[in-house]
Amino acid sequence: MHLYKTEKLITFKSVFIACLAFMAVIVFCMFLLGSLSGKVDRNETDTLKNAIDNAIVTCYSIEGRYPENLEYIEENYGVVIDEERFFVTYSAFAPNVKPYVTVIRLDE
Repeated sequence: MHLYKTEKLITFKSVFIACLAFMAVIVFCMFLLGSLSGKVDRNETDTLKNAIDNAIVTCYSIEGRYPENLEYIEENYGVVIDEERFFVTYSAFAPNVKPYVTVIRLDE
């Protein structure tokens, strides 16, 4: 004979609260991953633009002139441009004027 009434440890209410908490954690993680992927995309674009700018300045300091086109930078200074993911414009005015470079990420 039991002196005290025993309660169930697992109730519907506790299972429901645990499921809601688990779902909230999953939604929060998905939100964080989505925001991180956007930041990575922006960082890739900035990194490519900085690499091209560094190659331009390096070319000027070594050769005494700015490169005529983007292909020259790719061949001689090791810059690799993924043309399926990025669109790069390169506008050179004169050998002694720094070219204008724009990097645009292509959305898939």
